[in-house]
Order: sequence, then C-alpha cells, then structure tokens
Amino acid sequence: MLGGGGKNDDYVSPGSIGGKIKRIREHLGLTQKQLGLRCGFSENTADVRIRQYESNKKVPREKALKTLCYALEIEEHALFDADLLPNNAMYHALFDIEDFHGLHPVQIDGRYYLEFSGHVMIGDRELIPFENDEFLKKWEAKREECFPSSEDDAPEEDEETKREKRKQYDLWRYGYPLNNAEEASERIRMLQKRDQLKKELEEINKKLESGEDI
Repeated sequence: MLGGGGKNDDYVSPGSIGGKIKRIREHLGLTQKQLGLRCGFSENTADVRIRQYESNKKVPREKALKTLCYALEIEEHALFDADLLPNNAMYHALFDIEDFHGLHPVQIDGRYYLEFSGHVMIGDRELIPFENDEFLKKWEAKREECFPSSEDDAPEEDEETKREKRKQYDLWRYGYPLNNAEEASERIRMLQKRDQLKKELEEINKKLESGEDI
C-alpha cells in the first residue's frame, strides 16, 4: 500500500506477487475464474481465491505458488517473493546479485554500466562469477526482436502491434528458461482449448442430468 487510507488502500504494486499474477493472467486472456479453475479451486471459490492473491489480501504459500505457476505456464521463480519496484528494494537486490553472481558497476566514458565480472565470496569460499553469456545473448536477441534498437529495423507500428510484442516479450521472460514465446503461445492455445472442452463437457453433463436431448 501507499499508506494513509482512502483510494490508496486498494493500491497493488505491479512488482508484488499479486501484481505479477494479474499481469500474466491478463496477458493470457484469462478471467480470474478461469485461472482459479485451472488451479483446481472449486467453481464457487475460483474467482475469489485469485482475487485475493491479486490484491495481496492473501499470499500464496509454496504449494499454491507452484500450482499458480503451473497454471500460468511460467517458471516458478517468476513469482519472486519480493517487490523490486521501490528503489531501496532494487538496490539491495543488486547487492545480492553482486554477492552471489559478481555483478558490479563500472564507469565508461562518464556513463555507468553493470558488469558480471566481480569477485564473489560466500563466507570463506570463492566462487566463479556469473559467466552465462548464452543467457545474455538470448535476452538481448529477444529484446531486439520485440523492440528493435535500429530505426531501420523499427517500422511504424500501431498500438495493438506494440501491445502484442510487449505481451510476447513478457511471456518469454516469465517462462524462461522453460520455454520461449512460440512454445508458450502453443501451450496457451492448448490450455484454452482444454478449458473450452471442459466447459462443453460440463454443459453436456447438465443436460444429461436434466434429461434434455443432446
């Protein structure tokens, strides 16, 4: 919350678990109820449970968190249990990455950059700094694909196209390294098809129970 009271009482930080769940759910085109049903919640409580999570009124425990990630088709660490939107939280997250992976600031021609080449010590044990260039290569390539840095590679696009590219980029990040955007899109289509089939079967069962012709 932002504090105080009034309209800020309902504020949900986009960096919180609830904010992330809502963002990913909306990217997938799911209602709160549809997501709740995917998680195995009952018909009567599905939307209520997801609404509680998205508003941060209730924080999902480890088992529920794993279920949510599975239903959203994302990597478990994507729902990081920390809100890095506040500057102070971000600073200390960077300090942690420095400690465990060697990230540190460097100054080049008056500008500051972050580099993975620092000295890493855990207690009295020295570790090798983060050297996964393959990850950085894939990340840079996906950014360039969705948001070309060269004006020659960035034709005029309407708002809908920009939103779609942003959605695909987000889905790639939330699912990494379990999937890429194309695989995620295919899984999303399969899940949506499954949901539709489930709905049709429920309607057929209701008709059978009531004695209606099918």
